[in-house]
Amino acid sequence: MRTLISVSTAAHPNVVDALRELSEAVSNAQFSPAVAQRVGLTTHELVDNAIRFGSLRSDIEYQLAYDLETGVVVVRVANTALPSRIALLNAHLERLRRLQASGHGLSDLIRSAAMGKVQAQLGLARVRHEASMEVRIEVEDDRLVVIASGRT
Repeated sequence: MRTLISVSTAAHPNVVDALRELSEAVSNAQFSPAVAQRVGLTTHELVDNAIRFGSLRSDIEYQLAYDLETGVVVVRVANTALPSRIALLNAHLERLRRLQASGHGLSDLIRSAAMGKVQAQLGLARVRHEASMEVRIEVEDDRLVVIASGRT
């Protein structure tokens, strides 16, 4: 696995756009423009979630990496999160997996959110459906790590 970007930064809203722009610029130099857009979208959504749902007192760790052998790009975002937030994230990821397994996609989730049937939480759905990235979470001590990966 080759690390393309590794940054630790304060949890501030301005970081979202800055990391998206950086990840797209680096990705454009490594991959096709379409892959760079997918990486940018994934970066935006994961960093935005880390800021909105994590502790503003701790740093966010961001990493963009690429596995040359498998052709898989990985976006990793870590932050400190409350156990209740981790449980909500797990439940949301499971709901997204069920939607995808049943043949429903992002448009169904948007429609449900618009009708008030579910809370919007479209960021991770966009990562899975628009960016074609698999999303998983890991908990390392008090750190929540969200990992998105997909083929280039």
